[in-house]
Amino acid sequence: PGLGCSAMGRSGGVAPPRLSSVSMRVSVEEKLAAILVADVADYERMIAHDRGGAQATLQLCYHEVIDTAIAVYGGRIFELEPERMRAEFTSPLAAVCCAVEIQEALARRMTGVPPPARIQLRIGIHYGEALVDRGELTGEALTIAGRVHGVTQPGEVCVSRTVVEAVKGQVEHE
Repeated sequence: PGLGCSAMGRSGGVAPPRLSSVSMRVSVEEKLAAILVADVADYERMIAHDRGGAQATLQLCYHEVIDTAIAVYGGRIFELEPERMRAEFTSPLAAVCCAVEIQEALARRMTGVPPPARIQLRIGIHYGEALVDRGELTGEALTIAGRVHGVTQPGEVCVSRTVVEAVKGQVEHE
């Protein structure tokens, strides 16, 4: 028959490990944050059409348009992949203004660029509770921002009702 830990300990085998009560302090911080989720529409098509050109154009757009706008509006990118990024802002107004500026700058930059090479972002924003757990941003605000982003059309900014209420009367765009 198989020997379990207790049987091994009684029969002179290896004693079972002793478990001790260890007090671990897990520090989870709650905060309100405006979460901006953006991705490149038709990323796979762009890469299939011209991998090198698409990657170079994306790098340039991230550096010259997106990073700059996020810094100007006091945001912080906390996740960056080739086709997607997430950023946090302390203010929903700052997140919305940043998103609008990004979309307008990209539209100007992409004027005359044919569709296979044209970069268009879909941007979704939500303002709500986020958790900082061991340096990682998680929580409901990220989940809802992702859902809002999921219904956004290329070239648009879509915001949750919470963001609409927070910026009402402060933003000219609809």
